Amino acid sequence: MEPRSGEKRKYDYRQGPYSKKPRYDNKPHHQKNGNGVSRQATHVVTLPDPLPQLPPISEELTKSTFTHKSQAPNDVSKSYDRLEWLGDAYIEVASTRLIFARYKNLPTGRSCDVREMLVKNETLSQYSLAYGFDKRININPSSKPTDGTSLIKLHGDIFEAYVGAIIQSDPIKGFEIAEDWLAALWEPLLKDVQGEAPNMVWKDELRRKIGSKGVKLNYVDERPAIIGRGIETYFIGVYLTGLGYDNQHLGSGQALNKKEAGMQAAAAALSNHPLIDELIVKKAKLDEERQAERDKEALNGDAQEINIQEA
Repeated sequence: MEPRSGEKRKYDYRQGPYSKKPRYDNKPHHQKNGNGVSRQATHVVTLPDPLPQLPPISEELTKSTFTHKSQAPNDVSKSYDRLEWLGDAYIEVASTRLIFARYKNLPTGRSCDVREMLVKNETLSQYSLAYGFDKRININPSSKPTDGTSLIKLHGDIFEAYVGAIIQSDPIKGFEIAEDWLAALWEPLLKDVQGEAPNMVWKDELRRKIGSKGVKLNYVDERPAIIGRGIETYFIGVYLTGLGYDNQHLGSGQALNKKEAGMQAAAAALSNHPLIDELIVKKAKLDEERQAERDKEALNGDAQEINIQEA
C-alpha cells in the first residue's frame, strides 16, 4: 500500500536493505469508460467457490471499518485508518506463516514472491469486491477515487481494515479466525505453487543422459504465460531432435518463472519412461559406435605410421 503522510514507504528487502523498489504494484490499472471517466481495470483473482463465510466483527467496529477518513477528518478512531494499519500488519504475518509452514523447501526469495502475490492491493481489492465491501464504504463524494489505481487501493485498504476489525473483535481467537479465513481465500492462488525448489541440475542431468553430438534439446514456450490472474505462470516444454527423433516432446513444466519451468520440464523428461530409457540406450549405442570409429581411425593411423617407418 502507498504510504500516507508521515508513514514510511514499505520496501522490498529482497533487493537489499537500501532498495528503492516499492513492494506494492503502482502500475496503472485503470481504463476509461464511454463517458471518459476512469474505472477500475479488470484484475482477475481466482476465488474459492463457494467463498468462505465472512467472519463477523463487533457492532462497535462495523461503522469505523467502512468509514473513510474523509468522513471523520478530526478523529482517526472513527475511520478505518487505524484498523487498516493493523490489518495490513496481520495479513503480512498470516501470509508469511502460511508459506513458511506449507512450503518447507521453498527458497526465501521465491517465498517473498508468493507472499507478494497474496498481499498486494490487486489481490485484496478483489476480495473486497467479492464480499461487497465496496458498496458499504462511507466516503465523502469529493474524496472518491477517479482513477483505477486509487480505487484498487481504496478497496484493498477496506479489506485490511476488516481483517483488523476481526482481530480486535475477539482478542483471544481473533487472529486465529482471521488467519483461517485468509488461508481459505488464498488457497486457489497457491495450488500452482511448487512445494519445493526445482533441482537446478535437472537440465544438466538430462543433457548428460541423452545429449551427444548432433542431438539437440530445445526448451520452448508451449503456450503464453498467464499474467494478471494473481499469479504469473509460465509453460515450458523440452523437445528432442536426434537419436532417430525429430522435435519429439519429452516433458513439460510450469512455474512462476521461465527458468524454473524449464527445470520442471527437464524433470518431467527424466521421468518419461519408457521413452527416456530408450533414448539412454540409443545414446549409449551411438557413443559406442563413435568411439569404435575413433579407435579404428587411430589404429589405421598407427599402422600407416609403422609402414612409413619401415619404408
